[in-house]
Amino acid sequence: MFDLSVPSASAVIEPLLNVSAIGNQCPPLKAIKSVNFRGFTCNTGEVLNMDTNDVPRCPPCSLCPKDFYQSLAGQTVCNECPGNMITEGPGATGRDECHPVQCKENACQHGGLCVPMGHGIHCFCPAGFSGRRCEIDIDECSSQPCYNGGTCIDLPQGYKCQCAPGYSGINCQEEQTDCANDTCPARAMCKDEPGYKNYTCLCRSGYTGIDCDMT
Repeated sequence: MFDLSVPSASAVIEPLLNVSAIGNQCPPLKAIKSVNFRGFTCNTGEVLNMDTNDVPRCPPCSLCPKDFYQSLAGQTVCNECPGNMITEGPGATGRDECHPVQCKENACQHGGLCVPMGHGIHCFCPAGFSGRRCEIDIDECSSQPCYNGGTCIDLPQGYKCQCAPGYSGINCQEEQTDCANDTCPARAMCKDEPGYKNYTCLCRSGYTGIDCDMT
């Protein structure tokens, strides 16, 4: 058996590929046992009748990619490491080179939760952060969450609304009443209107005038 993918072996059997070049006589050569697994095997008394340019060559073996391994020499497929396991790099030659995925210290930033998943890790980010490693601080103010003229202040984990006078609430959505006990005269009722310091005094029945003091 001659492995034609090995240059030295190909050179040895070169005369055998063209019998006419040596007077149609088989040369006194004996095949030496090969440790290779690919090639051509001729029966006793036979030679390989093929032009050297037509002889197929075995493609070079390529290393298995990261997180895959090849356990047998000459194997044409790569085996994938089980879930939550990885290799140090490409070219693993055995199942024992698959190691469990580990969450290293500070693998996820800003207090994110690291969980082994597939052949890597996944970070579950706290509120206010995003990205593969929770490295992105989300600008919560970009959505303009503050109402009624409130000013948004972005915080590491959230935001804060600085409300305009007369408004309150997380998003400044609550309008404070403008009606107090002494806002309107004694003979009038105070009606709160939309807006800051916007109200109307309604005279009680039987009274008129600006101060509701006329009957």
